[in-house]
Amino acid sequence: MAAFCVRALMPALLLSATSCLVPQSVESESSKPHVPPRVVIEAVDPQLAGAFIPLQHGSIDAAASCSCRVQLSVPQIEEDDPTASLEVRWFVDYDAADPFTQRPAVPSQILSGSFNSTDVVRPGPTLEFDLGALGVADGIHVVDMVVAEQGGFDDTATTFAHRAVAAGYSSATFRFVVSVETNNDSACRSGAPWERVCAGSGP
Repeated sequence: MAAFCVRALMPALLLSATSCLVPQSVESESSKPHVPPRVVIEAVDPQLAGAFIPLQHGSIDAAASCSCRVQLSVPQIEEDDPTASLEVRWFVDYDAADPFTQRPAVPSQILSGSFNSTDVVRPGPTLEFDLGALGVADGIHVVDMVVAEQGGFDDTATTFAHRAVAAGYSSATFRFVVSVETNNDSACRSGAPWERVCAGSGP
């Protein structure tokens, strides 16, 4: 972009001097590099970062109208631009060949940016993995947390639908593996990150 110049005449000497106003950058957001967010792995509860996260349920819980759940939490996300808002999508048993599995399990979560902080690490998202709410059966369930800059997901994509990102953007993924099992001899496991929540009475 050409600089805008202001010319002032010097009447006594009939000479001219020129001063230029340097234009401010008008680089569009879409042309800036989008550094992918990063999961702070060491902040994840070791109980959730293992091969399998056990989650049991049974007739004792059903009789008491109780729900078994585990909080799948990614406590910290690192993002170089503290002003950028991030979007988090959760998927359960995502299969790129099965459209039925490709919808996010819950509405997107937004991790808002801030112009009042320079901190590149912000609180991360949590999925309440509830057996009843998610309608999952016994077996192994793969849960993916996918995070990208807000506006970066490409919802027109047919390959990796709902989790693909647009050109110039990148995403980060963290995976949990939950093992759901019926055990009629015991109640839901309790104690963070597990919860047993009963109708009308709380955990």
